[in-house]
Amino acid sequence: HLKFTFSDHAITFYFNPSSIAPSSCGIITYKMPCTNFKISIQKEERIKNTFQFQSSKKELSKEAPTIALTFDDGPSQYTLKIAELLYQYDANATFFVLGNKVKHYQESLKKVLEYNNEIGNHSYNHKSLVKLSLEDMKKQIIDTNTIVKETLNYDIRLLRPTYGYLNNTIKKNSGMEIVLWNVDTE
Repeated sequence: HLKFTFSDHAITFYFNPSSIAPSSCGIITYKMPCTNFKISIQKEERIKNTFQFQSSKKELSKEAPTIALTFDDGPSQYTLKIAELLYQYDANATFFVLGNKVKHYQESLKKVLEYNNEIGNHSYNHKSLVKLSLEDMKKQIIDTNTIVKETLNYDIRLLRPTYGYLNNTIKKNSGMEIVLWNVDTE
């Protein structure tokens, strides 16, 4: 199956490992600028005509000790390398992203998803959510969810509040599952 996404200025094609290059190259993307014509698609059609990234289908044991790997404050120049290492060792993680970095690192985030990792929300620009008004706190969350959906066609379901600071306002009004941590590598 041909996988592709649309934007207002380009069509991006995605080729599975070993379909056009050695599997060690991973998923290959080709972005074709659409400067000579304009794509006009209704919102419902846009969703139907883009592919959804699939999360891992691994079964976790309820008896065995389990570690959930998470990374936040990204994406950054290291995100792709981390995703590649996880993929090499058949491991997955959740990457809690800042909305204001998503477009700049969208290719790295596409790989994160293609390697069956998950993306979570870590606010738009790392402001302390507990210090914001309800309206501003919601805006930080909504803006990040929106840019991830528009850029990667991915629905975020997890929120990691900045600095791990959490209050009842965030719990009651984020509309998301909250994920903190219990071991910090610092």
